[in-house]
Amino acid sequence: MDRKEYAVYIELFRGVLGLALISFTGDWFGLDSYVPLGSWLVALYFLISLFSGIYFTYFEASAPKRNTWA
Repeated sequence: MDRKEYAVYIELFRGVLGLALISFTGDWFGLDSYVPLGSWLVALYFLISLFSGIYFTYFEASAPKRNTWA
C-alpha cells in the first residue's frame, strides 16, 4: 500500500476479520472439504500479511526510496 500510515490499519482490520471468520465458523467457506487443513493455510496467509503490513509500514518506512526511473 505504498507505505501509507493507514495501510497497517486496513491490514489489521482485514486480518482480524478473516481470522475471526475462520474461528467462528471453523472453516473458510467450505475449503476444508476440498483441501485438508485449507483453513489453516488461509489463517497463515492472514497472519503473514498482517505482520508484513506492520513491518513494511513501520520498519521499512525509514529506508530511503530509490529512483527506479533512472
